Amino acid sequence: MIKNELRSVTECISCADRFVVIRVGSVIIINVYLPCSGTSDRLSIIDDVLQEAWSWRLKYPDCSVVIGGDLNTDLDKCNDASCCINNFANNHSMVRGDANFTHKRRQTYVNESLGYSSVIDYFICDTGDGIVDYSVLEPEINFSDYLPVVIKCNCIYSDCLPAAIATHAPKVKQLRWDYADLLLYYNTTMSLLYLLYNDLLQFETVCHVSDNKERRNFIDCCYNKIVDSLKYSADLHVLLHYKIIISSGNPKK
Repeated sequence: MIKNELRSVTECISCADRFVVIRVGSVIIINVYLPCSGTSDRLSIIDDVLQEAWSWRLKYPDCSVVIGGDLNTDLDKCNDASCCINNFANNHSMVRGDANFTHKRRQTYVNESLGYSSVIDYFICDTGDGIVDYSVLEPEINFSDYLPVVIKCNCIYSDCLPAAIATHAPKVKQLRWDYADLLLYYNTTMSLLYLLYNDLLQFETVCHVSDNKERRNFIDCCYNKIVDSLKYSADLHVLLHYKIIISSGNPKK
């Protein structure tokens, strides 16, 4: 949810299965959901999500970044998942949102019926003074076992445009693989890529006499064919879902 006064400087940059990236003024906010214990290839998924999330920070070097969400692990405990996340934060000079507010730390997941509680929800920021306040709320009415974690961040932005002139950004496309006919997708993709395989075999016989320019052109051509083949197969057999995201025009400079 975005306040109306910030809609003109807010845009949704990317949506994926395990993270969403939005930009509000000078801050890139990345909401992540990391796999829980017992998930197959858990560490690989965690690493992939964090690295892909950080790639958006690199595309906006003038912005600070806040990464937060359900990390499904206690960062103060010694386990593989916590070590992976802590190493990522240390390697990118990121600090925890509660680092300067130790007196406000508390459990973020509480299951009273099971008598179990833990800390699995966090915010981390790439600037030491980026988070100016931190708290874990305990609302009187809460139908979830998760307690809301709230942070206050420094954000620089130009004068906001009136909310009335904010427009709908282009729809964000998402392939619904859970509704895809995977067998037909694999078969179509195989038949298309098999033609490319023949091209590769033919080029292999003459690549030793071709120059660098011809090799680069062939590689570019193969890449385009692979992308086109995958897109064609997906268009045929994978349901395309549109996410409606409210965004706005470019802020005034």
